Amino acid sequence: MPYPALRLSPTMSTAGDAAFAAAAPNSRIASRRLRDMVKNGTQAPVLRAVGVSKHVTSPEGVLAILDDVHLEVPQGQSVAIVGPSGAGKSTLLTLLAGLDTPTSGSVWLNGTELTALDEDGRAAARARHVGFVFQSFHLLPSLTALENVMLPLELAGGVRARPAALAVLEQVGLG
Repeated sequence: MPYPALRLSPTMSTAGDAAFAAAAPNSRIASRRLRDMVKNGTQAPVLRAVGVSKHVTSPEGVLAILDDVHLEVPQGQSVAIVGPSGAGKSTLLTLLAGLDTPTSGSVWLNGTELTALDEDGRAAARARHVGFVFQSFHLLPSLTALENVMLPLELAGGVRARPAALAVLEQVGLG
């Protein structure tokens, strides 16, 4: 079982759930494992990263930003990802949210493999399941906190934005 806080280092990969990681290269095996967990009454994790790596090419050559990250977050649990500047925290979060795709490995959100989806599919999954506050979160200064929270709800449609926004603000002590 992964630790509640995961420390990233530019020189170390992170690993957890070694038994599952052994099956990671074959996404059909990973998919079967998730289905088996649901069928057997074991709750599948809400979020799972399997062998996630992100490499970029620079003038100096290939740079490994993340290498073979394994992570799972069970429903109702929180995870803190901490590490020094340049350790890959923001990159990991963008991969877990489906904002970018890894060089290798897979990311699963609520039983759906984000890495198997195209950009439109990942955007739809984000709209349904992901809340993301960026380091520079760019609230609209001309709007109140309530209006800033209501805006994406109104754009998504289908939700009574004001009561939902008030409830969320109350949960974080801003109601």
